[in-house]
Parts: sequence; structure tokens; C-alpha cells
Amino acid sequence: MQLEGSYLLSLKVVQCPHTNGNEEEDTKDVTIFALVMRNGKREISINSFDKPGDQPQNNGPKHHSVILETSTQINDFRLAAGGSVIIAIAGSSLIIGHRARGPEREPEYTWREVQLPFTTTSFDIREPDWESSTKKGNKKPVVDLAVGQNEGAIIVYSDVLNTLKGLENRRIAEPGASSLKLHWHRGPVKTVRWSKDGNYLISGGLETVMVLWQLDTGRKQFLPHLTSAICNIVVSPKGSSYAIKLQDNSAMVLTTSELKPTASISGLQVLEDSRERHRKLPCRLPALVHPIHSNHLLIAASTAMGRDAANSSYIQTFDMRSNQQVYRQALTRTNVSVLNVGPQGTQLTTPDITFVQVSHDGSWLASIDEWQQYPDDVKALYPGIEHQSREPKREVCLKFWRWNETTMEWELVSRVNSPHTSTTGEALTVLDLAVHPQGYMFATVASDGMLRIWTPDSKSTRKMNSRGGGTNQVKSWRCSHVIPLEAPNDQPSASLCFSEDGSALAVCWSTVSRCGLVSLIDPETGRIHLSRQGLYTDPAQGCGFIDRYLIIVSDSAFVWDTVSDRVISRIPLRTKKAKNNFQSYLAINPRSRTFATCFSRPPVDHSNPVSKKGKSARNQLCVFSVESSSPIFQSSIDSTPLALLPDTKTGEYIIIDSSASITRMTSGVASVLPDSAFAESTLPLKSGLEDIFGSYRRLPKASSTEKPSEEQETAGAIEKKSLADVFDIAPSFALPSVDTLFKSVVNVFAKG
Repeated sequence: MQLEGSYLLSLKVVQCPHTNGNEEEDTKDVTIFALVMRNGKREISINSFDKPGDQPQNNGPKHHSVILETSTQINDFRLAAGGSVIIAIAGSSLIIGHRARGPEREPEYTWREVQLPFTTTSFDIREPDWESSTKKGNKKPVVDLAVGQNEGAIIVYSDVLNTLKGLENRRIAEPGASSLKLHWHRGPVKTVRWSKDGNYLISGGLETVMVLWQLDTGRKQFLPHLTSAICNIVVSPKGSSYAIKLQDNSAMVLTTSELKPTASISGLQVLEDSRERHRKLPCRLPALVHPIHSNHLLIAASTAMGRDAANSSYIQTFDMRSNQQVYRQALTRTNVSVLNVGPQGTQLTTPDITFVQVSHDGSWLASIDEWQQYPDDVKALYPGIEHQSREPKREVCLKFWRWNETTMEWELVSRVNSPHTSTTGEALTVLDLAVHPQGYMFATVASDGMLRIWTPDSKSTRKMNSRGGGTNQVKSWRCSHVIPLEAPNDQPSASLCFSEDGSALAVCWSTVSRCGLVSLIDPETGRIHLSRQGLYTDPAQGCGFIDRYLIIVSDSAFVWDTVSDRVISRIPLRTKKAKNNFQSYLAINPRSRTFATCFSRPPVDHSNPVSKKGKSARNQLCVFSVESSSPIFQSSIDSTPLALLPDTKTGEYIIIDSSASITRMTSGVASVLPDSAFAESTLPLKSGLEDIFGSYRRLPKASSTEKPSEEQETAGAIEKKSLADVFDIAPSFALPSVDTLFKSVVNVFAKG
């Protein structure tokens, strides 16, 4: 096929019977119909290939001919009668092509274009027993057409091709096209399909409900409460099952008889418009790697994936090894299965999750969600003031969740409404959220110039009923320190990070008039120990610690030695041409003592540096070490990155891009692609001495009333003394072989 300089939109394959003179040996010619976009126009071409058994002359098709070239923006088409009839719909235009008599190598089609009185969103065709009708001598193909409207109705046209031909010839014209109107959907009909027997229509839209229409009786059957809006429905060749694709990047297979799911696949739920969405917002795509289960990725997800998608109201846990969703939970209020349209037709939105952080042991999760009021609802409160000139009203919530091992879900423990407020009492946008690497502590900073540190309240303990039926003692969270950084200013930006041991908290604060302010704070006392001005130029887009070095990323990457108080390296990232919409990502990996950054940079052709015309900007990934300003690794990324995360257990870096793909980058010690046996299993890998002899952790101190028995004290002392004699003989890197250790442990327990 000749696709050079074009963009392929749709492809259809037809096998036509062909007789070689011997009636017992029939072969089939393979014909491919392709819809491409070339120079702003649409082209439909026919490409026929050699029959099986023939010697191909070249790698391309044997015959290629363009049968339609139009400026109508069609994106899909359907074939009927073995390719003799082509039907396409775009907007309010219906295009039908019928093959006329002509040579087989260069077929000719007669095209008809009809303007429909509505805007179409989906369509499907059906041939009522076309093979039997042609055998009886009726060479006129019969095609039934079902069209979904933007207003929610479905129109069914019977024998649409012959009806149009009859309307052209008034002598045989009928009173009108035989049509049937079906209406249940409130919004656009995203997909409509015929059943194999033609007795049913299956449709889906934004209501998260699949509807089955029985055409003879007019009855409807519903499959409600799906996880997201329906994008597409496909009927199996035998008609025994339906495949449904949902807008949250998931799919399921249902039986046609009982509508029971037989298979379900859930992908990474990344918004399609995340590139434009996160360019406008100061926050990034909320995502992180689970601190305990390093194969689990936690990401803020939405149920809608289109251009009119709702905000991210869910937290999705995705297993990167098995490429499957582990669980998904709503962290804000949702409108999935309820009416999400107001009385004036306003689309009701849900709060948007802007930040997510998890404690070092995976037991606590902190989330920040924000919701803005509808401008039309608060218009009466501001008479004479335009919407563009007033600050939008918002609701901001800081929530603390506790992980429940029994129910395998996050339980809400504390909720803080408006964690940061202005002088008038209005909620302010939170600019960043950081978590303590070794303790239970979170830090937030907002546009009011205040830094707040949140810790569990040891004096406030209450009972909370879990869904599993038990009752747990949980602690509420409170603000332990409020630290003023600077007076509120216009368009502030901030970035937070804790040191590796949690003894210091770094705050990078920038405004339009003042950039480059860095403060080092003691999180336990809330005291500012050091402040420096002018360490970086543009607003900071990320910061992190590697030992005593603080890495700050803005238009350049700065490495600041906090002990000697000097900038040891400055790595330029943004070029002079990339002035606007520059966005960079930073990930710190203390295990490998490296940091990685993603940014956009115009490509440079080293073979011809002068010729750069027509080339678009590319996304670059670079990995640096603290000791050197030159990258130890750099590569280009095809899709737009949305998040750059470190895997502190393996030393790898994880990239999430706009195509909902996950890319792992490693130094070569660990394998990038998992083994096929592990890919089918959701169990974590077991390697090292910890998984052979068991892991341990420090137990809480027992109270004075809970004294162990004499037998327990004696047994514990013997076991501790014996195992200490086995393992405490040398550092971990100088221990004897595993076989020797295993024999020593067996001897200890045999003697005990």
C-alpha cells in the first residue's frame, strides 16, 4: 500500500472468491480497503494482493487504485456486499458508494452524499442474508443502517442504498425512507452495533449503561453501573459474546445470553489530554511507587478519558510486572452512576486529586483534592464583575487515609477542610506535598506563604469501625507547626523535599518578582536554620536530596552542597528557543546516587546543524551523578512524559507517558523486561537473605502491665544468643556462603 506521506485512519480486509477453472479448488483474492489522510483530505483506496500460491512480484499490492478523494472529514467506513457497497459518515454527512460495472483491476464506484438533519456520533450497518439473496438472482445488495445522534437518539434506516436510488428515480420512488427512532440516552451515542441475527441493537454512551434494543417488541434491556463511559462495542463473529471498551482504558467480555463477564482487562488510566491539562496546572500527574511493593504503581485516575474528561477522583494501583490493575478506590466524591448534569445543562464535575503521598511503611496515605465552584452559580454574588477578573472559589481538602489489610482498601481517618486559607478565610491552592522518609509526617505549602507540618496527634485516639467488621484504634492528624516563609504574592510556586534521614526539610519558594529562595527547616521544631537567595533563576519545578547535596530543577539543574554552602554544578536544560511552556521533571534515587530529569529540547541534527527546519521538539531524558555535570545517560522519548519516578529498591527510573505506557530505565544490573513466568504472577519477587531467613521489624515497647512469662523470656534469650552467634560474626558483605549459614541455623534450632 502506498501510505508514504499519509496517515492511516481505518483499514478493512475483504476476501473475494475466485475460481481457477476447477470447481473443487477455489481460492480467495485478498483486497484491502484503506482510509488515509493526505494533505488535509481523505482518500479511500483499494489494494489487491496476489492469490495464495502465486509468486509475488514485489512486496506491495498487485493493484492499487484510489476510489474516493474528499475534503469531508470521515474517520471510519463500513463495507457491504463483499466490498461492493461502502458507507461512511462524518458529522451530518452520509456518503454511500456503490460499485458500478468496470474492470476488476480498476473498479469504479458511484458516490452519493446526503446531508442528515442531525449530527452523527456512531453508526453500523447490517446485510440481511446477502449471500442467499444473491444466489436467488437478486443482485441488488440490501443494507440496513443504524445511526447514533449527538442528542442521544438512534435512527434505523432499512435498505438505505435502494431507497436513495428510488428517490432519485421518481417513477419508482417510495413515500420515504423506512426509519425507526429509538431514544434513551441523555448524551451522545458513542457506539451502536447490530446483533448477528438483526433482532437487537446494542448501544452505549456516557451514562455507563449498555442498552439492548429489541426491535420487534420495542423493549429495552440494561446493563447498568459500569466503571466508566462506553467507547466501543464489538460483537463476536458467532454472536455469542460482546466486547466492551470503556473510557477508563479497560475492556471486558460479556456473554450475550446472560450478560455475565468472562474476561476483564484494566490498563493504566491516564487521561488522553494530560499533556495540555498538566501544562496549564502547576502540579504534575499525581503518581508514586509503593514504598513496600515496588511493583505497584499508585496513580490518580479518572473514569473518563476523552477531551471532556472529568477530574481525577480515583487512586489506581497498577501492577507493573503483570500489567494489570490491582485495585481502584475513590478518594473524592464521584458522579459515575448518577445524573451529572445540572438544571441549566451544566456538566457537574468532581474534585480533582492534585497530590498523593504514602508513608515509608505504606500504612498512611495523604491526598489533596481541589474543586472549583461553577461560575454561573456564583455570578449573582459578584454583580458587575466579569468572570475573568475575579478569583474562582474553590474547595480544598487534605485527607489522611489508613491502609486496612483485611478489606484491602484505604480508610479515611482525618479530613482537613481548607488546610491553607487567605486573610478573608477562602481556601487556597496547595502548591506541594511532601512525606517524611522515615516517620509519620507530611508537609504542605500553599500560596499564602505558609508551610504546615502535619503529624499524628498522640493525645487524640478514637475507635473506628472498619468494613471488615473489626474496630481499630486510630490517631487523628493535626498541624504541629506553621512556618511563615514569605508574604503572599502573585503567582507563587513552591517545591518541598525531606532529606534522606528526615532531619531537614527544604523549601524552594518563587514568585514573579523574586526567585531562587531556598530554606532549610528542622521539621521537629519548625525552626528555619538556613535561607539562601539566588540559588536558581526560574521557578523551581522539583527538588530532592542526595546525601548532603540538594538538587533543584528549574530551567537548569542546580546541585547545592548544603554543608559548604556553595553550588557545585549548574546544568542548563532549557535552550533559548524553548522560552514558553518549558516543563521539567526530577527524580532522585539515593540507592544509585543519581538523579534523572525529563525536559523538552529542540532536536539537533549533528550531520547538518544548519538544517533544522520542520523538526519538532523532542522530549529528552538525562541521568546525572552528583560528582559530574555531564550526563551519564541520555535518550529521547517519543511520547510526552507525565511523571518520572524513582524505584529506590532497584535503583531504576520509571517513566509514565501520555500514551498510558510505562517505561523502566535501568543501569544494566537489573533486567528491564520481566521474565514471562513472573509476568503471569502477581506475587512479589523473593531474593536475598531476608526472604530466606525471614524479615523482621522493631516491635513496639510493651506496657508495664503486659509482662512476658518466664518461659518466653528464657526461650527468647536462647534464640537471640544463638542466632547472634551465627550472623553477628562479620559485616553483611563479608558473611560466609548461604549453605554455611543455612547449616548453622539448622544446628541452632536442632539443639533448641
